[in-house]
Amino acid sequence: MAYLRSTSDVPIEILKGFSSDLQRQMDVDVDEKQIHLLSADPPSWISLFADVPWWVKLTGGIYLTEIVKEAAQDSWKNRALLAKVPRSAASTVNRLAVAIRDLVARLPHPTRFKIGLPLPDEHFGTSLDLAPSDVEQIEDTLYLFLAHLPQLDQLIQMQHETGCRVFGGLRLRLLDNGDVEVSWLEKSPVGALGQRREVLRLQAERANS
Repeated sequence: MAYLRSTSDVPIEILKGFSSDLQRQMDVDVDEKQIHLLSADPPSWISLFADVPWWVKLTGGIYLTEIVKEAAQDSWKNRALLAKVPRSAASTVNRLAVAIRDLVARLPHPTRFKIGLPLPDEHFGTSLDLAPSDVEQIEDTLYLFLAHLPQLDQLIQMQHETGCRVFGGLRLRLLDNGDVEVSWLEKSPVGALGQRREVLRLQAERANS
């Protein structure tokens, strides 16, 4: 399951065009209940949220963790090593990256584009911002997201088992070495609010803080 959601300033026809362009390779629904933000200068954004099986299917059922880790031994942007990604998976990732770039380019104003998971809830989810103007950069970000997906899914499940409630979703930020910083605000079972942060390592075990 995958779906696009956006703020109300984004023309719904453009989102439907994105979905239609990709339908031969991947199914993406459009949530027509757009988000209306009442402020003087409301943010503009589009999110592509999908469950873990959809993201794994994107690569033909292959987790890219080991391939991306090998690339990261030199630099996580090592395009030669990323060329080891199976051709079918690379083609699908490229197709999605091109579609994202073209979608944002059609919009009349700057708009953030986020990818992620509809967890721990479908509204805020777990999100990672893209820089949607460059296809190669989008591809690199998608590869890293897919490489971290097993750890990320495990982290979300572990957080759920603690009984703590997450406010505002989980925010992902790519670090220069290919690691991913995960941050969120949570409320414990006894009512205490706290900011949490964890770094998912590309090369080593997770570091907690």
